[in-house]
Amino acid sequence: MMVSVIVPCYNSEIWLPNCINSVLEQSYYNWELILINDGSSDSTLDLCKTYSNLDTRIKFVDQTNQGVVVARYNGFLASSGKIILFLDSDDKFKPQAFELVARVMDSNNYDLLRFGFDYCDHNWNSLRRNFPDISGTVNQRKLMLELEDPLKNYSSPSIWDKAYTRNLAEKVFSLTKDIRIRHSEDMLFSLTALILSQNTLFIQNSLYLYLQRPGSMIHSLNRTSISDKELYIKSLKKLTNELPKGFRKRMDDLVNKESNEAIVYILANASLYSKNYIYLCQLISSLRKSFIYQEHVFGKSWRLKYIFRDLLFYIPFIFSFLLLTRAFVLKKILNN
Repeated sequence: MMVSVIVPCYNSEIWLPNCINSVLEQSYYNWELILINDGSSDSTLDLCKTYSNLDTRIKFVDQTNQGVVVARYNGFLASSGKIILFLDSDDKFKPQAFELVARVMDSNNYDLLRFGFDYCDHNWNSLRRNFPDISGTVNQRKLMLELEDPLKNYSSPSIWDKAYTRNLAEKVFSLTKDIRIRHSEDMLFSLTALILSQNTLFIQNSLYLYLQRPGSMIHSLNRTSISDKELYIKSLKKLTNELPKGFRKRMDDLVNKESNEAIVYILANASLYSKNYIYLCQLISSLRKSFIYQEHVFGKSWRLKYIFRDLLFYIPFIFSFLLLTRAFVLKKILNN
């Protein structure tokens, strides 16, 4: 069974050789690697060409800079495997990863396989491991009607700690490929895949090495955070319409929970990575008017911390002062 590995590359010359070599060193040989150069300004394109000349299983797509969502979709279009894996250009797969994935997916009727991964330092030493909260098979009905934990607990914010059948990946891309957001694009893809999967297997094996880099996007100010989260929540609401009516309550709970977490993310990101008082005031004012807050957050809970949060939102300069002076106050007040 062919395994297709899709790698979006943007100015990846430093890390890309390690990434590609982790694929070349796999114990399983029936794979193809799709490298998508997303308008890099360094030598990434040259590296893609060099490696594609070394091994016929390596292909590359060259595109103008359009972002990771488009890059992954174009990589998918260029692929032919029945199993789809995603790999970030600064990360690696463990040597037996493809062999295990192919064996499990080939012998069972799974649409989705979720596995564990290692957080690693720059020397690829494992800092800690992350595994799914559960093990075994979960079908769609059990996920949506029987399991009690929030849906997000069974997914993850990453696209690369899962293997997808081609049919499932195609369904997910049909719903997400035109959504342009800088944050939560992986979470949206992962949740959509989990919810649409008829059968998902969770295993306690670490197959992926995730490099920790302080300078990455998740450690910087996101000035499009409100519009990003609005698109994310709208996409989840749209997904509700693709499902049987019996699943609606489960999806409504997901939308409301994700809306609350969106507020937390937006404010936490601003408090940690911006010291501009005027920007914070404007952000809070805009957030207060957003449909996320108005429809899914404001007045939805009588718990004291939520009432306190809502009151502070209507006195934004006080909230801004709190964010500027003590970032941990945000966690105390808004922690879910």
